[in-house]
Amino acid sequence: MAGYCDKVLKVIAGTPGTCLVEHGIYTRPASAMTPAAYGTGRVVVTGDAAHPLRPTGQGLNQAMEDAWGLGAALAGSAAIGEGQLAGLQEFRQQRAQRMRTVVAFTTAVGEAAYTRSTSKEQAEQERAPDTAKMSAEEFLDFCYNVNFERLGDL
Repeated sequence: MAGYCDKVLKVIAGTPGTCLVEHGIYTRPASAMTPAAYGTGRVVVTGDAAHPLRPTGQGLNQAMEDAWGLGAALAGSAAIGEGQLAGLQEFRQQRAQRMRTVVAFTTAVGEAAYTRSTSKEQAEQERAPDTAKMSAEEFLDFCYNVNFERLGDL
């Protein structure tokens, strides 16, 4: 528990050991966000299985984007067959590209939050090299200002 503030350490010290549980945080690096992370052929992987994230509030948001993107890919295919496979591959390409940015940013923010030794400015400077530098405000805009068409209109 090194690195936590005295108040947190005091609470932990006063808590019976049988009540404390340590959970790991499982993630993938931004460089692993390739179309293959979303499956191959007719097999599609979405949500945390495709892109496990640090708990920064983006996990559910991105899983919902996956669901919409997959629905759009399937709605755009008139019949089962090669057209669907092409749509699924385009879905994988688009999601992988977007998730590289999301994973890189949430990893940097998570590192700053969990180590508590990294300033906001330092976290912004240490983001993955494959990610455009963006402020927290720009990242929120990137995540939340997405234009979703009604699937029924596709």
